[in-house]
Amino acid sequence: MPLPDGLYDQLLTEALRDSVARTTDERAHSLRSLTADDAPERLADALASQLVRILDDLHGDGAEKLRQQLDLVNFLLVSLKQRLGKRAGDAETLSAPPQILQAIHRQSPKPAIPETGLAFPWLFTAGKGSPSLLTELRRELAACDQVDILVSFITHSGVRKLLDILQSITAIGPDGRPRTRLRVLTTTYTGATEIRALDELARLPGCEIRVSLDGRRTRLHAKAWLFRRRTGFGRRLLPRVASHVQPRVHLPGGIHHAAASSGAGCCTADACTRPRRQGTSTPIASTTATADFRPSSWKP
Repeated sequence: MPLPDGLYDQLLTEALRDSVARTTDERAHSLRSLTADDAPERLADALASQLVRILDDLHGDGAEKLRQQLDLVNFLLVSLKQRLGKRAGDAETLSAPPQILQAIHRQSPKPAIPETGLAFPWLFTAGKGSPSLLTELRRELAACDQVDILVSFITHSGVRKLLDILQSITAIGPDGRPRTRLRVLTTTYTGATEIRALDELARLPGCEIRVSLDGRRTRLHAKAWLFRRRTGFGRRLLPRVASHVQPRVHLPGGIHHAAASSGAGCCTADACTRPRRQGTSTPIASTTATADFRPSSWKP
């Protein structure tokens, strides 16, 4: 079965290398060499992931299985210390030289790879030399199958920073559907959400928008970006600073510090309710009804 197109951040095993070679040519996949600085952590992670599967597949239950797992781990540690080889059945050996699969792109141009990768957590601090959060957001958006966005408010100036990439990823494909599914949850918290911003998002094919108007009970101040990929290498972006910071480059208008951790029909009109202008009691406009704001009311 061919690997799905999309982003990866995976150390090549021999089996994975053979699968990539069988299903793609050299122009349809992206590889990079494993660096000496990254090698200890990446090699240990590859060993750990296979060891977890081997330990889980051991026969037995309860204490007996635990004993077998402990015996095997101790045997491996002793063997490594003595520089002995090991035989582990279905364990995959890593390909030489070590490389990391970053993307398969048979049906699209080579994507821009997020600078922070996809395999490990990253803390964005907006410090000198730190990767730009806006740049990473654009790269994540450009190569995902679905993105779910939860923000307390949305401003037009923030939407403009990402509008071109949002238009690109939601463009209708040959199958008559948007390439990426986009879902947005927001509120009228503090009256900061702007109707122009919602209108821009509502014009995107396949975009669903839900707005909570209950500022007294919900007072939602959470923020999260969930990037979902068929490859299994999705990502979560979780801002860490309150919205009053308001840097000028982000969609929600409030991401300053954020943590990234690893691991798609048209917008319904009744879901896009109209907020009030900040500092006034007059609604900008209103639609037919408010939609159920709970994420559980949405179909996956």
